[in-house]
Amino acid sequence: MPTTQINIVLAESRCMAGEFFNAKVLLDSSDPDTVVHAFTAEIKGIGRTGWVNIHTDKIFETEKTYIDTQVQLCDPDTCLPVGKHQFPVQIRIPPNCPSSYESQFGSIRYQMKVDLVANTEQVS
Repeated sequence: MPTTQINIVLAESRCMAGEFFNAKVLLDSSDPDTVVHAFTAEIKGIGRTGWVNIHTDKIFETEKTYIDTQVQLCDPDTCLPVGKHQFPVQIRIPPNCPSSYESQFGSIRYQMKVDLVANTEQVS
């Protein structure tokens, strides 16, 4: 059964304000009849934090989106030949956005989600 597989390779495990978020989307297709209707990458930068008021035991949580953008990886209705394909992704993290950060009280994370809509159900 022919399949289409997607992998994401990030250039760095962290993002710095004012620098580029670089990644490659790797697509391996064994189906000669694959037609890509839409192929996009969504990049988000989200800050989350939480704390407990020690006097009342009330839990507080908050979230803020710093960046939310979408990149088209190929033209709609593209016939994709059998084989391995690379799609580079590069966006600049604005200088006024925070750099990625992890702690016990919160985080700033930049993440990427890839969405492929094709004429086959054998997409993973």
